Formats: sequence, structure tokens, C-alpha cells
Amino acid sequence: MSARFPYDPFARPELPDVRLPEVKFDRAPRFTFAKALKVVLAFLAAILVLSMILFVPVLVGQVTRIDAIMLAGELLPAYSFADRLLDLFFGTFIVASAVLSFLAAVALSAGSDDDPFPQPLDDRRDAATSKTGHRELVGKVKHV
Repeated sequence: MSARFPYDPFARPELPDVRLPEVKFDRAPRFTFAKALKVVLAFLAAILVLSMILFVPVLVGQVTRIDAIMLAGELLPAYSFADRLLDLFFGTFIVASAVLSFLAAVALSAGSDDDPFPQPLDDRRDAATSKTGHRELVGKVKHV
């Protein structure tokens, strides 16, 4: 018995064993107003951060030259004012960490449509059969 095989292994009538993904050509990305606004805001934020980094040494140099400060009609020595500024900084640090923690929790929990606490199936559902032989309809009770 003889059989003829084609020279090309992919010249068979059925599909090849390995499927190749379809090549899809995307259109050129469009530059929208929203993207331009994001770029501009990111650029302005980078300028603000860099200017703060460059200004901090100048500020520290000027603050170290202060001998005393008049605050609310009271003359405070420089070390007392520095302690007060440090307390204010730690207060704002605590508030900022609380706000960012809240926003991070919202971001982590967003987008989940699944029930985070799924209720177990009622055990009676599997064992609930009436005397006639068909299953009874037992509703799932959701506890609130």
C-alpha cells in the first residue's frame, strides 16, 4: 500500500499543530488633551520637587543665622522656635500619613466586584430532597 505525502508539512487540509496568534496592527497612538494635561502637571510637579530640594539648604543656612524671633509679641530664642517647628512638622507628618493610608486603602479595595466575605452554601441545599424525589429550592441567606 502506498501513500503520497506533500513535501510541505503544513500543506495538509487540517490545521497545523501549533496555532500562531493573529497579528494585529494597532493604529498610531493618539495624543489627547488628557495626556497633554498629565504631562504638563507631571512637569510642574517635578519642577516643584526640584525647587524644594534646591531651596532646603538655603533655608537651613538662613534659619541657622537667626538669634531670636518675635512671635505674638513674645521674644523666643532660636532653639525654642526650632523645637516648635519640629513639633509642627511631626504633626503634619502624622496627618499626611493618615490621609495617604486612607487613600491607599481606598485604592487597594477599589475595583473588586467579588464579595470579600462569601457566605458558605447552606448545608441543607445538598441534603434537601422532598419525599417525591426532587430537590427542594432552598434560598441562600445573606447575613448583614
